[in-house]
Amino acid sequence: MEVPWEQQVNSLLADKFDVIMSGMTITRERRVRIAFSEPYLQQGQMALVRRTDLDRFGTSLKVCSANANFAVQRKTTGDIFVQQVCRNASSVGNLDPADAAQAICCKMIDIYIHDAPIIVWMASENEADLTTVPIQSPTQSIAWGIKKTDVDLQATLNKVLAQWKQDGTLDRIRQRWLPDDMWK
Repeated sequence: MEVPWEQQVNSLLADKFDVIMSGMTITRERRVRIAFSEPYLQQGQMALVRRTDLDRFGTSLKVCSANANFAVQRKTTGDIFVQQVCRNASSVGNLDPADAAQAICCKMIDIYIHDAPIIVWMASENEADLTTVPIQSPTQSIAWGIKKTDVDLQATLNKVLAQWKQDGTLDRIRQRWLPDDMWK
């Protein structure tokens, strides 16, 4: 079932579903409320910008120091990154990834920061107008979220992930959706 980002943890805790499988970063704060499976992906943040703005925003340093209109999805690690690192941002809007590409193309915002796989996917859908800029950010562990009380499910998920890692299934899935060359 599809649940808006900001409702996922509360919905899990209200027993509306058993596992959050939305590319959730393991953070100390999230661990207060929920447990996680073993990580299945390591990733960082990335910027989405107009191709015509590569002179202005084409490097990590230029993005992080830009006096520009940024947007993020609130309550994400991208939101935290912009608050902590992009201190010159002239404004920071709240946009779901589905709306961000259009906002950049229409010049409502200049830069959208989110998890690298999301940004790469957005750029692939708008490759004539938009491109990615890798950002120097801490690597994040991505995992499935589970209720802290559901230790049996957590053990089962970890067993499945261990098997997938061992037999190559996890690498095949990752390569299908997140090829190694997409980070360049």
